[in-house]
Amino acid sequence: MKKILRLIFLVIIIFTLYLLYNVATFSGKQGEAVTVLSTVEFKQAANRLAGALRIPTVSHGKNLPVDSSAFVRFGRYLEENYPLTHARLTLKKFSAFSRLYHWRGTDSGRKPIVLAAHFDVVPVGEENLPLWNHPPFSGLIQNDTLWGRGAIDDKINIIAIMEAVERLLSGGFEPARDIWLAFGHDEEIEGTRGAKVMSAWMKEQGIRAEWVLDEGYAVLQDMIPGMDDPVAIIGTAEKGYATIRLSVSIIGGHSSMPEKETALDVLAGAIRRLKQNPLPARLSAPVRDFMRYIGPEMPFAQKLVFANTALFKNIIFNIYSAKGSGNAMVRTTTAPTIFRAGVKENIIPQQAEATVNFRLLPGETREGLMQHVLNTIDDRRIKAVYTSFNAASPVSSVTGAGFKTIATAIKAVYHNPPVAPNLVIGGTDGRYYYAVSDDVYRFSPIRLNPRSVKRFHGINESIPLSDINEACNFYLELIRRGADSAP
Repeated sequence: MKKILRLIFLVIIIFTLYLLYNVATFSGKQGEAVTVLSTVEFKQAANRLAGALRIPTVSHGKNLPVDSSAFVRFGRYLEENYPLTHARLTLKKFSAFSRLYHWRGTDSGRKPIVLAAHFDVVPVGEENLPLWNHPPFSGLIQNDTLWGRGAIDDKINIIAIMEAVERLLSGGFEPARDIWLAFGHDEEIEGTRGAKVMSAWMKEQGIRAEWVLDEGYAVLQDMIPGMDDPVAIIGTAEKGYATIRLSVSIIGGHSSMPEKETALDVLAGAIRRLKQNPLPARLSAPVRDFMRYIGPEMPFAQKLVFANTALFKNIIFNIYSAKGSGNAMVRTTTAPTIFRAGVKENIIPQQAEATVNFRLLPGETREGLMQHVLNTIDDRRIKAVYTSFNAASPVSSVTGAGFKTIATAIKAVYHNPPVAPNLVIGGTDGRYYYAVSDDVYRFSPIRLNPRSVKRFHGINESIPLSDINEACNFYLELIRRGADSAP
């Protein structure tokens, strides 16, 4: 018995030493602190962003009309407020409203960089208007805060880019490599007439970019468990998007004489099975990278887990799966969104139809997802067809020039926060720019916390004036470092 106890004790000791060794060798990836090249006060940036927010460039729906006058007015607003940019850069328009600027560099042998953003915004429901502190298109500056739809998604990025470019031009700056500014007008409705068309044109012209930066994550405060200080996250990939329509047809009849199963019963059961049996959790490459970059900066308990992911994978999945946002990071999610059946309260419907939306992890295939759905439903009476399928984006490099340059600019402007890659769970225009570059990144130079993040597409969208100045300085720093860096 003593020998068995000694053996168990020895195993425990070896196991503990193994865990601690992994922690000890779990080296940091943040590098040395960075000093900002120069900090500029952009005194008029807040006022110019306020003016941009007053132009209601709303995308109501993919097949719904837009107020074209607002989109034209926004283009003119940029031309009036950034005269040097429009005098020195070449502008090409796509689908009437999207704008692609070309800033020619001094060395044509270097690959260009692309800075992307969008200027359309989501609508504001009339029922929500009373909940806004200020009218959503007022562009009101009050108490060091700018209020309005588009303040953080995504007019801040466009105005900050234009402010930086205008300032650099006024100082005589000449980039070594070409810079393209790609401003889409329909990102909120899938970007098919904006970013998709612009990237296709660039590909046709033989343009191959060193890297691309679009909107995405931000500098996060109190949003990474275990991290009290701000953390900057750069998206290196985004989840895919798929929708499957389920339908069933069973003889209906009068509600006074229901059969054992109706079309509604069958379809409701299928939806229940899909929700109760989601696709398995797994760690995609961007999430693994996140753990490798942020783990060494975390308190010991979290560091121990992230340093030993192979052993603690189930613990990680349980922690992530506890919340919707975390669950979306580790699995392809299943979300029933539309249910259609019935025409009258006393008629049992003969047909029922449901729409189920999936957000796909990298590596999820069209065939694999459909097989999961059919196997889970396990009912031949139900027909399943795709109405859309867009695979997750490729995963951009964390060792290339793009990630390093963006991370350096972040550290310089935001006082050296930890920087980590991660997976973007929503969709951006960035997915289209893989047509012109292997490395597409997603970061918005704003600060977000658990309160302000709810304002994305929500009520009382707003931004502190200090964030606006930081955003302008970020792009100033990024262009100086990125446009001059070696190929």
